Amino acid sequence: MTPGLSVAVQRLLHSALPSLFALGALLLPALALAEPASLWESLSWDDRIGASWFESQAEAGDANAQYRLGEIYEAGLGDTASDEALAIAWYGKAAEQGHARAAFRLGRLLERQSGQSEAAAAAYRQASRARLPEATYNLARLHRDGVGVERDLRRAGELYRQAYAEGLSRATLDLAQLALVGVERDEVVALAWALRAREDGVPGASDFAERLSALLAPEARDTAARLSGDLPRP
Repeated sequence: MTPGLSVAVQRLLHSALPSLFALGALLLPALALAEPASLWESLSWDDRIGASWFESQAEAGDANAQYRLGEIYEAGLGDTASDEALAIAWYGKAAEQGHARAAFRLGRLLERQSGQSEAAAAAYRQASRARLPEATYNLARLHRDGVGVERDLRRAGELYRQAYAEGLSRATLDLAQLALVGVERDEVVALAWALRAREDGVPGASDFAERLSALLAPEARDTAARLSGDLPRP
């Protein structure tokens, strides 16, 4: 007998032990499932429900579901195989309903398709009108290179400045480079933008600014430094 327990209680425990052991045997497999369950819980909600739920909502016309379905097919999330054609189709449906990020993703995919550069530019233009700086930046690049649109360096500069104003700091280095090849070539303006890019931590800006600075007279470098401080900020 266990000290401190009444005889009745000890008898109750003794009689219950076989059933408790049996219950323990049933519980062990359940406990063994705890690890897979926790892994399941660690998955994002989108990965857990998969493409089928989004497809039902997308077919019903939900633009957000169409966008998410495009992402699923683009990246091959969960157990869904990557399918660029389906991604383009669903991004396109969402973009038709005014989904700006879907239009941007659509533009990125279309750029990789042969003969689709004009459609890519149109998609970027739609997203740019919704003030998505990544789209504005890519549209600027197309105008700079004359891909899908007429080559227009002045328009490219306007779009790079818009992208920077919307918070995309890497556009500053593009503005610096554009100032060296644009219709109004200006090394001082180029250095001013390069200094701003370096200040903003844009990769490659420090080296570009140093190499360009070495080509300019001290007076021009001083002017560029003052101009850089006066350039508009996001």
